[in-house]
Amino acid sequence: MTFIQLIETTTTRRDEMDALAERWRSLTEGRRTARRSTATHDRDRPDTYILIVEFPSYEAAMANSALPETADFAERLAELCDSPPTFRNLDVERVDELSTDPGVNQSAITDRKEQAMSRKVADCRDFPSQTNCTLTISGEEDEVLTAATQHAVSVGCQS
Repeated sequence: MTFIQLIETTTTRRDEMDALAERWRSLTEGRRTARRSTATHDRDRPDTYILIVEFPSYEAAMANSALPETADFAERLAELCDSPPTFRNLDVERVDELSTDPGVNQSAITDRKEQAMSRKVADCRDFPSQTNCTLTISGEEDEVLTAATQHAVSVGCQS
């Protein structure tokens, strides 16, 4: 089950926080388990930011938290904040694709949704290896299986 962590911070030192995040990304390349992070700025509260970090599972998030670089990041992050950061730990129960654009063809959305449900994905980041590959392959199941097998053989993937 996908797991999301929200990290809310209040700071006047945003540039330093961005530099800190970039340093963490560099130091944890190939070892971090986060799939995606989205940095946001609250329009209604000055100097308030929320980082949305997505993991494949709660267990993956805990493995990421166990990295020494993550502990260092959290400690330094707190030093840059005007008040202690707030963490929210969320299990994703449902994701709905929505469109509020009246010009969007709703039947096209349904068709794409049905097509997406039949598509398969192989993401090398889900399988740690010596090559630290980040390739993602998407398509019909037989296409993904063939391409992923060829890719694994060609780059010598081994865990």
